[in-house]
Amino acid sequence: MSQKLRILCIHGYRQSDKTFREKTGGLRKVLKSLADFEFIRAPHILENEEESYSWFYSNPATHNIKTYNCLDSSTEDPGFDESLKFLLNHISDNGPMMVLWDSARERA
Repeated sequence: MSQKLRILCIHGYRQSDKTFREKTGGLRKVLKSLADFEFIRAPHILENEEESYSWFYSNPATHNIKTYNCLDSSTEDPGFDESLKFLLNHISDNGPMMVLWDSARERA
Protein backbone atom coordinates (compact mmCIF):
# COMPACT_ATOMS: atom_id res chain seq x y z
CA MET A 1 0.00 0.00 0.00
CA SER A 2 1.55 3.31 -1.05
CA GLN A 3 -0.60 5.60 1.09
CA LYS A 4 -1.69 5.10 4.68
CA LEU A 5 -5.38 4.98 5.48
CA ARG A 6 -6.63 8.08 7.28
CA ILE A 7 -9.12 6.92 9.86
CA LEU A 8 -11.42 9.41 11.55
CA CYS A 9 -12.36 7.92 14.92
CA ILE A 10 -15.74 8.95 16.33
CA HIS A 11 -16.26 8.17 20.01
CA GLY A 12 -19.46 6.94 21.59
CA TYR A 13 -21.84 8.38 24.13
CA ARG A 14 -20.30 9.52 27.43
CA GLN A 15 -16.82 9.26 25.92
CA SER A 16 -14.36 11.74 24.46
CA ASP A 17 -11.66 11.75 21.84
CA LYS A 18 -9.16 11.20 24.64
CA THR A 19 -10.91 8.17 26.15
CA PHE A 20 -11.46 6.58 22.73
CA ARG A 21 -7.79 7.10 21.87
CA GLU A 22 -6.75 5.42 25.11
CA LYS A 23 -9.03 2.43 24.42
CA THR A 24 -7.54 1.85 20.97
CA GLY A 25 -3.84 1.93 21.87
CA GLY A 26 -3.19 -1.73 21.05
CA LEU A 27 -4.96 -1.58 17.70
CA ARG A 28 -3.19 1.63 16.72
CA LYS A 29 0.16 0.03 17.51
CA VAL A 30 -0.59 -2.99 15.30
CA LEU A 31 -1.81 -0.82 12.40
CA LYS A 32 0.82 1.91 12.76
CA SER A 33 2.41 1.20 9.38
CA LEU A 34 -0.95 1.04 7.58
CA ALA A 35 -3.05 3.83 9.08
CA ASP A 36 -3.07 7.22 10.74
CA PHE A 37 -5.81 7.68 13.32
CA GLU A 38 -7.47 11.00 14.02
CA PHE A 39 -9.79 11.32 17.01
CA ILE A 40 -12.55 13.91 17.11
CA ARG A 41 -14.66 15.02 20.08
CA ALA A 42 -18.42 15.54 19.88
CA PRO A 43 -19.53 19.17 20.20
CA HIS A 44 -22.03 18.61 23.04
CA ILE A 45 -20.76 18.26 26.59
CA LEU A 46 -22.99 16.27 28.90
CA GLU A 47 -24.10 18.20 31.93
CA ASN A 48 -23.07 16.93 35.35
CA GLU A 49 -20.44 14.61 33.84
CA GLU A 50 -16.71 15.22 33.53
CA GLU A 51 -15.08 14.59 30.14
CA SER A 52 -18.28 13.17 28.68
CA TYR A 53 -19.60 14.21 25.30
CA SER A 54 -22.48 13.35 23.00
CA TRP A 55 -23.37 13.75 19.35
CA PHE A 56 -27.07 14.27 20.15
CA TYR A 57 -29.67 14.07 22.93
CA SER A 58 -32.84 12.04 23.20
CA ASN A 59 -35.39 14.64 24.26
CA PRO A 60 -34.29 17.63 26.33
CA ALA A 61 -37.86 18.94 26.39
CA THR A 62 -38.68 16.32 29.04
CA HIS A 63 -35.36 16.50 30.90
CA ASN A 64 -33.71 19.29 32.85
CA ILE A 65 -30.26 18.09 31.79
CA LYS A 66 -28.88 17.26 28.37
CA THR A 67 -28.56 13.50 28.13
CA TYR A 68 -29.46 10.51 26.00
CA ASN A 69 -31.85 7.80 27.13
CA CYS A 70 -32.58 4.95 24.72
CA LEU A 71 -35.98 4.47 26.40
CA ASP A 72 -37.14 7.98 25.47
CA SER A 73 -39.69 8.10 22.70
CA SER A 74 -39.16 11.22 20.65
CA THR A 75 -39.60 12.66 17.20
CA GLU A 76 -36.76 15.10 17.90
CA ASP A 77 -33.03 14.65 17.44
CA PRO A 78 -31.63 17.61 19.38
CA GLY A 79 -28.00 18.27 18.60
CA PHE A 80 -27.77 15.89 15.63
CA ASP A 81 -27.83 18.56 12.90
CA GLU A 82 -25.16 20.58 14.67
CA SER A 83 -23.00 17.47 15.07
CA LEU A 84 -23.42 16.49 11.42
CA LYS A 85 -22.33 19.97 10.30
CA PHE A 86 -19.41 19.77 12.73
CA LEU A 87 -18.26 16.43 11.25
CA LEU A 88 -18.73 17.52 7.63
CA ASN A 89 -16.78 20.75 8.26
CA HIS A 90 -13.99 18.79 9.92
CA ILE A 91 -13.75 16.37 7.00
CA SER A 92 -13.89 19.24 4.51
CA ASP A 93 -11.12 21.12 6.34
CA ASN A 94 -8.94 18.10 7.12
CA GLY A 95 -9.96 15.47 4.59
CA PRO A 96 -10.16 13.42 2.73
CA MET A 97 -10.70 10.69 5.28
CA MET A 98 -10.61 7.19 3.85
CA VAL A 99 -12.45 5.55 6.72
CA LEU A 100 -14.88 6.62 9.44
CA TRP A 101 -14.78 4.51 12.57
CA ASP A 102 -17.61 4.81 15.07
CA SER A 103 -17.43 3.17 18.49
CA ALA A 104 -21.01 3.78 19.57
CA ARG A 105 -23.92 1.41 19.46
CA GLU A 106 -26.55 4.16 19.61
CA ARG A 107 -25.73 5.21 16.03
CA ALA A 108 -25.15 1.74 14.59
